[in-house]
Amino acid sequence: MEGLNSIYPEQLDFNDPSKAILSTRRTIAIKPQSGNSISSASSQDIIQFRLPNTGVLDVKGCYLKYNINPTLVAGSSDTTNTFQADACLQDPYCPSAGCFRRMIVKASDGTEISNVSAYNRYCSIVNRFSHDRDYHAYQGAMLQGTPFDNGAVQTSVVRNATAVNEGGSTNHTAGKVRSNVAGGAMENQMRFDAGYTTNRDMVHQFEAGILDHKKDYMLPLFALGSGMMLELNLADAGEVFRVCPENQDADTASLALDVHPRSDASVSSYNISNIELVCDLVFYPSSLNQAISQKLCNGLSLVVDRVRNQTNTISQSETTTILNEHARSVSAILAGLRSTVDINNARRFETEYYDQPDGSNAISKIQFSVGAEMVLANEMDTAPQRYIELEKALKAVYGDKFKMSNSVGRKEYLKAFIADSAGAGSGGSGVYHGGALFGVNLASHPDLDDDVLAGKSSSAGTLPISLNLTMGGTPSNTQLDTFVVSQSVVQLLSDGSVLVNK
Repeated sequence: MEGLNSIYPEQLDFNDPSKAILSTRRTIAIKPQSGNSISSASSQDIIQFRLPNTGVLDVKGCYLKYNINPTLVAGSSDTTNTFQADACLQDPYCPSAGCFRRMIVKASDGTEISNVSAYNRYCSIVNRFSHDRDYHAYQGAMLQGTPFDNGAVQTSVVRNATAVNEGGSTNHTAGKVRSNVAGGAMENQMRFDAGYTTNRDMVHQFEAGILDHKKDYMLPLFALGSGMMLELNLADAGEVFRVCPENQDADTASLALDVHPRSDASVSSYNISNIELVCDLVFYPSSLNQAISQKLCNGLSLVVDRVRNQTNTISQSETTTILNEHARSVSAILAGLRSTVDINNARRFETEYYDQPDGSNAISKIQFSVGAEMVLANEMDTAPQRYIELEKALKAVYGDKFKMSNSVGRKEYLKAFIADSAGAGSGGSGVYHGGALFGVNLASHPDLDDDVLAGKSSSAGTLPISLNLTMGGTPSNTQLDTFVVSQSVVQLLSDGSVLVNK
């Protein structure tokens, strides 16, 4: 002990005060070049922003704000179904990204820096595992309308109410009433409270690419030519919304999300208005700007996450799917099984992932092949193992301190697809949102900083990846949805052009 160095407690380490370099921070709102509003939005529409060519952009303070307004078709007549649609619901984890099918960021010379397809589904996946239920019920509800308790009187569904007499008395007034409340009643009510029919204001923070709000870097826009371009490809109404009957209407049969509305109920269209890209710009003295410009002469390098989506039909009990990735550092693979019945269907949710995607055949075994290596060495053959390996995969995206949220529990993770039925009081997609995702971590050191390429690499630049999937039987209506997350080096040059090394 005598040979060890002594240190002061941190509270007694009185360092001399210092000050930050002279700077000015301004928050500006940028209107889209494509127009401030879009009527009857669909997958044919694109929102385009030109970022300013002045100041330094703090990506943590960059977000999108807009108003969305669906047109609900309640349904007219149906001889076997009595429930009309009363509200439009969105993804319960990241509804603000629901209408954005693809996100693209381009340099001033047109070079693609980021291109994330199925951006809405990717945002739903990462938000459900990174934010707890309390976040969604409070902060998320304020920012983008995730499920919340609106404080109104709760209408619970009661089944099999039975009067229980005390002491053999037939006086039911003096007795107790025992009732079975439908499971998931509170979850159902909160999700229905998040539904709406006209106008919802949204704020969206970007979850991927060079504008990812989780990144620590700042972008010197003043030195990047005429300005970067942000493009957001919109989705069709059936991809964004799910119609739902009023909870009170469903009381006699089941919870609102457990029943399906009239067969002709839908969302015919939706409008987006008041679209703005809000940016925090920091302005520094010319001396610092000159120093940054000098660095740009040799290229200023940033590590940017690249997300590549792929979908494949699964129609056999044993399937090998090729997922080749042209990248030198692959961090993680995230995947799940969807039902094709859910796709672009306003009576279902696009972002549900099932343990039994056809309602009967469950996931049995999963194994990835990466290069010449099998990952894991043995197959994942249980749901708990898939869950813990998914947490390790998300560490490669969020860092080694990442912990699974409580937004996805056993009910969501083991959910089986529920088929539509014409009978009143049955056949809805269900109260709990399917979250049976799985994945693998390919980063050797997820604890290292973001600017360290720690993923699986190949000197050839192309990493052969495949997924071996075994189901409990021959599946139907099943689609494999995969997201390969890799790291690319983006080199910013002094003439405003960009080199992207994947």
